[in-house]
Amino acid sequence: MSESKNNSRQERMKEKRKKKTVVSAAIVLVAVLLLFWVAGSLTGGNEQQAGDQSASGTEETQSGNESSGSENESEGESSQNESSTDKDSSGENESSSDKDSSEDEKSSDEGSSSDEEKTSGDESDKDASSEEEQKENSEEDGQFDVVETEQDTSGSHRVTYDRGSQDWNEILQAAANATGLNQSDMIAWRVENGGGPQLVNTVVSDSQQNSVYRVLIEWQEGQGYKPIEKEVLENNPYD
Repeated sequence: MSESKNNSRQERMKEKRKKKTVVSAAIVLVAVLLLFWVAGSLTGGNEQQAGDQSASGTEETQSGNESSGSENESEGESSQNESSTDKDSSGENESSSDKDSSEDEKSSDEGSSSDEEKTSGDESDKDASSEEEQKENSEEDGQFDVVETEQDTSGSHRVTYDRGSQDWNEILQAAANATGLNQSDMIAWRVENGGGPQLVNTVVSDSQQNSVYRVLIEWQEGQGYKPIEKEVLENNPYD
C-alpha cells in the first residue's frame, strides 16, 4: 500500500512537472510570437511611412519638376517674346535710322545745293553790282564837268597844294562835284600828288564819315580841274 501511494504521488508530481513544462513552453512560445508580431508591426509601419515619404517626395519632386518646366517654358516664351520685341524694335530703329539718315542726306544735299545756289547767286549779284558800279563810274567819269578855273591859263600850270589857295579851292570843288557832297559839309582827308605833274589824288567824306570817296583829278590845260576817276571806300583809311 505504501509503495502504491508513493508511485501515485510520483506520477502526480511528474504530471504536474509536465504540465508546468508545457505551460512554460506555451508561455515562451506566446511571448516569442507576440515579440515577432510587435517587431513586424513596427517594421511594417516604418516601411509604410518610408514608402509614404518616398511617394510624397517623388510627387513633390515631380511637381517641382513640372513647376520648373512650366517656369522654364514661361521664361522661354518671355525670352522669345522679348527677343522678338527687341528684333522688331531693332528693325524699326534701323528702319527709322535709315530713314532719318536718308532724310539728313537729302536735307544736306538740298542745303548744299541751296548754299551753292545762294553763293553762286551772291557772286553773280556781286559781279553784276561790280560791273554796274564800274559802268556807272565809267559813265560818271565821262560826265564829270570841268571846274572852270579863275587862274591865268596863258602859261604852263603848276599845281600847288597850299590850303586856302586857288588850286586848293578848285580841287575841292571838283571833288565835291564828282561825289555829290556839299562842300561846306565835306572833309578833305588827303589832297596830294596823284602820280603825275597835273594829277591830284584826293580822299574826301561827309562830316559824319558815312560816305568816303577817293577822287582822282586832272588839270586840263586852258580849262581847269576835272575829276577823271571816283572810288567809293568802305572805310576811311586816314581816320
